[in-house]
Amino acid sequence: MDYFKVYREMLSLRGLTDHTVKSYSTYIRSYLDYLQTVLCKQPEDVSWEELREYIRWLQKKRSLSDRTINACISQLRFFTMFVLHKPWDITRLPMRKFDSYLPFVPSREEMQIFLSSITDPKFKALLCLMFSAGLRIGEVRHLKCSDIEHSRNRILVRNGNRGHLLRTGEKAR
Repeated sequence: MDYFKVYREMLSLRGLTDHTVKSYSTYIRSYLDYLQTVLCKQPEDVSWEELREYIRWLQKKRSLSDRTINACISQLRFFTMFVLHKPWDITRLPMRKFDSYLPFVPSREEMQIFLSSITDPKFKALLCLMFSAGLRIGEVRHLKCSDIEHSRNRILVRNGNRGHLLRTGEKAR
């Protein structure tokens, strides 16, 4: 069985984009290589202890952050459940705990200074729209004039993770 191919197919069936499928496949490819070269085992024969050892190996060899380790564990969970058709026990391979952090949010004054430094009117308008409406770069990139309803102070956000109507000045959730 081509486990990697089946894994990618199952991710595609979830309706994920090609970019997301590629990103989610990173550590499964590494895991399958690890099984073949280090453990010399098939995925269905791996014990929980060996799964934990793979996580420890990843962290030691690649110095990954706790967030990245959690992404890897999530990929292993999906692989186990949807490719191997085996149950996942969260008590056997726990997610990492990590400190959450707050993103940097510039003050109004800092934003005014930054925006006043932009000389190109097109980029300045795009940045003002992006910051005032809380849009992501990809969402701004896909905007069309028809998506902006001036009379109702609304913007239709397409091609984003959030895909919804947004009142201008209102932050996206």
